[in-house]
Amino acid sequence: MTTTNKPLTSLRKIVRCLEWLVLLASLLAGLFSTYFRDHPQLLPLFFIYMGAFFGLSSCFPIDRPLWQRRLYVTVELLLILLALSMRLWFDLLMYFLLAKSCFFLRWREVVVAAIGIGIGNIMLSAWILPQRVAEVVEQIQAGIPVYHVPTILLVNAINYVGASLVAICFGLVFMAERNSRQRAESLAQQVELQAAMLERTRIAREMHDLLGHSLTALDVQLELADRLYESDRKQSYRALTIARQIAGQCFQDVRRSVQ
Repeated sequence: MTTTNKPLTSLRKIVRCLEWLVLLASLLAGLFSTYFRDHPQLLPLFFIYMGAFFGLSSCFPIDRPLWQRRLYVTVELLLILLALSMRLWFDLLMYFLLAKSCFFLRWREVVVAAIGIGIGNIMLSAWILPQRVAEVVEQIQAGIPVYHVPTILLVNAINYVGASLVAICFGLVFMAERNSRQRAESLAQQVELQAAMLERTRIAREMHDLLGHSLTALDVQLELADRLYESDRKQSYRALTIARQIAGQCFQDVRRSVQ
């Protein structure tokens, strides 16, 4: 596995564990409530939804095309809203999906998803509220205790613990991602500085190799011209001409190295 895929694999595992934690909290909240005592026919459907959400949690299409990520979020959102319309315990999963969509969608699409979830939740609450009021009235008329305080406290405690752990874990994921990004930026700066130093060293070595031979030849020609100046003016002038050509070549080599 390459280094690039390691953070992505780690992120998949973290989000999957968090989602399993949310589903476990939803499962416990549903099983400890009294809702299924009054509606036992919905219990198999509750487990079917639970299995579907566990199956979806195994997928994390962050490296998939955008249309597949949109489809994934849409399908899970519709399943959650459909489950909520049957008064099943997936409220916490709804908020988790909103947080998880930040990994898949653009920020504007996340805002649209949040608005859609809010509108859908409000509409479902408005649709379910008359049913709940009618059930409470029937229970009061039949003399059945409406509020089971220990059960309500237990369900609220489970939801709170699940939501708190998810919020803390997401905060830790965010901090880990930020620290990783800072380390990557620091490493990139170090690599850039090291590359600049290596480039300077290469240029210096190149200039030394290029100019060393040329300057040696230039020194020889100037010394030759100096020795032949009195005895052979023609050869001395020829040596000076060669020295001038060597000096011009040195200037060209320096310009090319600098460029």
